[in-house]
Amino acid sequence: MAQLNEALAAQQNVTDDQREQLNTLYDHLEQLLRDSSPESHPAETVAELRLLEFQLQSNWNFPRDPDFHVYWDKLNGCRCPSTDNSERFGQPKIHAEHCPYHGAHTWAGNTRPDSP
Repeated sequence: MAQLNEALAAQQNVTDDQREQLNTLYDHLEQLLRDSSPESHPAETVAELRLLEFQLQSNWNFPRDPDFHVYWDKLNGCRCPSTDNSERFGQPKIHAEHCPYHGAHTWAGNTRPDSP
């Protein structure tokens, strides 16, 4: 289990209940990232990760905003440009066309998971 950033928790007025929830969410996140596979239900994995990132934001008392998600491109086999996206933190994401999770073929006819 990762150690929570105590300075940030104090700054954001994170309650004891939220700290407990954050620890649970980070455990779930770690498992999801570790077990992710582009061959195994990529759309469901992306949806689950998106929900986790929103829950993390809520428990940190940050606004729910997909432009500030940080784990979405850490899935095993994700081909989206991690460095480019980290430099664009807080801005819309750059997706690789052939990414098995975020590529255009994955979301044909559906709303992409990071669409407003």
